[in-house]
Amino acid sequence: MFKKAHLNFFLISIGVLFYVLAGISFFFHTFLSEKEKSDRDFVLVTMLENVSDIHGPKSFIVYLKNDEPLKMDFDASFYTSEEILNILSSIKEKGLKPQEEIASNRIGHIYYKIKYNPSYDTYFIVGVNREVEASIIQYSLILLLIIETAVFAALSTVLWYSSKWVVRPLELSNARQKRFISDASHELKTPLTIISTSAEVLKNDLDDNKWISTIQDQVQQLSNLINQLLALSIIDEKYELVSTEEFDFSSFLNLAILPYESLAFEKGISFEIDIEPKIKINGNKEALKQLIGIFMDNALKYCSENGTIKVHLEKNKRIKLTFYNTGSDIPDDNKEILFERFYRSDESRNSERKGFGLGLSIASRLCELYNYQIKPESKYNEFTSFTIFLTEQK
Repeated sequence: MFKKAHLNFFLISIGVLFYVLAGISFFFHTFLSEKEKSDRDFVLVTMLENVSDIHGPKSFIVYLKNDEPLKMDFDASFYTSEEILNILSSIKEKGLKPQEEIASNRIGHIYYKIKYNPSYDTYFIVGVNREVEASIIQYSLILLLIIETAVFAALSTVLWYSSKWVVRPLELSNARQKRFISDASHELKTPLTIISTSAEVLKNDLDDNKWISTIQDQVQQLSNLINQLLALSIIDEKYELVSTEEFDFSSFLNLAILPYESLAFEKGISFEIDIEPKIKINGNKEALKQLIGIFMDNALKYCSENGTIKVHLEKNKRIKLTFYNTGSDIPDDNKEILFERFYRSDESRNSERKGFGLGLSIASRLCELYNYQIKPESKYNEFTSFTIFLTEQK
């Protein structure tokens, strides 16, 4: 249980860390890209406003009339006349639109703007190469990713060990609780055994006596409570290391519910079985047998007088096992707390039904251990059903 909590805490932590680092990367990339765009547009607009001379390195200005260059000014340290003509040819292939006062575009790393002067029927084309700036942005992002990867690895290690530290107090508290239950249970078993033995001796001497029978009945209830508390406290250790095996679950279920048919018959309860044959499962037989027993006990205990119990098993995408009984003392707003320890509805507490409200809590923990899902359904005074969706164990 705590290994899973530790893993979940770690995964949530690194998930948050990942999104934070990804957000930083996105912000950094957006900031650099927008700044580069702003700087680039400023350079090009400035050049258009004063076309008498080139502005800055790697830039050029071309005066174009009737598709022929009238004049070309460019950074001779970066361009040749042939390169400018090739750039101009590419720009003309994209099309010149005189209706647009200013148009902008790019060819590779060269960004340019076009302005049309209708008075002279002339195009002014200004451009600049921003390859170095693009490379700086790219290398900056690569460097940031390297740094973030190192930070992610370092913080993941820290989070792994810190998550153990966070879960440790809960683990110690749970261990102390289990030890207390175990110690208290063993301490209680001895006097209960003595009381039970003494009551049995008195019963033999005094024949049938209702007071002795009451003592024996209460001792038995306390013994059952102790056994259930012990079962709940050691359930993780009991099943955690138990290996699973593949077996015919349909046959297994038929055998597991067989003793309950006679109990239902004695109570005048109709028992209906609908089990799809030859359904195989990879699972823990002991855990599944305990799970079946809990839900069958629950169905027998809470089934209405002369009512019906149904057990249904089918396999579509998943194996679906359903326990149904007529009658329900579960209020519609209490379904969420059915699996809490010691939960019993008010009607159950006031009735003669024996129990402590631990069975469903044990069933819930078993399902959690094996990644099964429980779906309770009920309608007050009409029916109760529990559907378990079984998953294959690896």
